[in-house]
Amino acid sequence: MYILIVTSSKGDVHVASVLDYIKDGFIPLIIDTEDFGINWFVSLFYEGIEESYITVDTKKVSVNDIYSVWWRKPTPVNVKYMKDELASFVFRETNDTIYGLIWILETLGKKVINHPFYNYKASIKPLQLLIARKIGLLCPETTITNSSESAKQMIEDSDCISKGVSMSWAIEDNKNYSIYVKQIDSEKLEKISLIEKCPATIQELIHKDYDVRIVVIFDKAFCFKIENSDKNIDWAALMSIFANIGLPLLT
Repeated sequence: MYILIVTSSKGDVHVASVLDYIKDGFIPLIIDTEDFGINWFVSLFYEGIEESYITVDTKKVSVNDIYSVWWRKPTPVNVKYMKDELASFVFRETNDTIYGLIWILETLGKKVINHPFYNYKASIKPLQLLIARKIGLLCPETTITNSSESAKQMIEDSDCISKGVSMSWAIEDNKNYSIYVKQIDSEKLEKISLIEKCPATIQELIHKDYDVRIVVIFDKAFCFKIENSDKNIDWAALMSIFANIGLPLLT
């Protein structure tokens, strides 16, 4: 039986570590979405879905021979060589085919770790905050807005920090910029009208002692304490959920 690992062929230390623990009788099958159409291919047959297969380096692997799937942060589909108009089309069609493969494997009863759709749902900050409050976690006062009026009201009531809604980086003029959590000072307050062009998260500043990361896999929870740094400001309540199939918290 195969364990399908969708990741980066450029190397991933986490994949290398996990490979050491794969038991006899299971064969790792590693593919990279960037190499789709280069050294691996998909054939999905809807008249007989169980006859579908993946071709990797000319080797055909039936969907029936795949035991489980690990979606481990694969690189984007490679469409850099195409014109923009065509690239967007190929990118969407390729992604939908790959995601379709994952859904089919899940439908056939294969375990899917870090399903890309559940991953995306778990990464949405407004939803994270809603779930955190629903299950009883104490959360700082938070406003996600593109209204300068709402942002000003939040800032006037308490000391606040700002951060992105989802992205931690941006690209401008072919340069990458990191978006850090920052305390809002007078300079940022003067530019608050810019929030109308792009929404941001405004949150009450809480001086933390440490962060806690919680990884939930089925009925087991693994907790990690991250010690504080004088230079580190982050959300006072941050819940990280590694989504597995069927976690009630995310469905």
